[in-house]
Amino acid sequence: MSRIEKALENAVKLRETTAKTTVVTEPHSTEAAVAEPFFEIGEPLVDQSLVDRHIVFIADPQSPAVEQYRKLRARIIRIARKDALNTLMIASADAGEGKTITAINLAVAIAQEIDHTVLLVDADLRNPSVHKYLGIKPQFGLSDYLMNKAALPDVLIKTGIGKLVLLPAGTPVENPAELLASERMRDLVREMKQRYRDRYVIFDSAPVLLAADALSLGSY
Repeated sequence: MSRIEKALENAVKLRETTAKTTVVTEPHSTEAAVAEPFFEIGEPLVDQSLVDRHIVFIADPQSPAVEQYRKLRARIIRIARKDALNTLMIASADAGEGKTITAINLAVAIAQEIDHTVLLVDADLRNPSVHKYLGIKPQFGLSDYLMNKAALPDVLIKTGIGKLVLLPAGTPVENPAELLASERMRDLVREMKQRYRDRYVIFDSAPVLLAADALSLGSY
């Protein structure tokens, strides 16, 4: 084994040891307690063989489209670091323009980086489809949390795709605009934005011309 390989191996071991030590020596710290529901949420639920072919990072990782998403990832991360931003909304003018496919592929692209975790939020409560592209059938989601019908740890899904966690849309509702404009939603977004600076939160929004939902999300 060369010196470089040995050094890299030692660095990885040191990093793993440090991470474990932090959890063991500070089990009662506020950040450790909050981190658990976000990223220690059971076994991964996504069967990658059921993921839609348009999610190219999984279905066709050698395709030219993957490189375009990597370029998009690089640009976004550069801007985010410069301006200390970590939340992003993906929207479109009308339905059928590819916003959800873009949101998922971008989320997977960032989640595969070593230093970043990603929370993908399906905030299109009118026509949720993130779970369909990932081939899963969640029982609860964002709408259930906003209506106090489920706790946050119960609606988060560990996908097993890089360091990607999904918050699905949840049970269909008749008042999506009001839910997204609620104080509970504002508090949730504020918590997502401020708790960890290395976590990116990506929102898949309803189309701008079809509903007011995107305007509420955009204001956050």
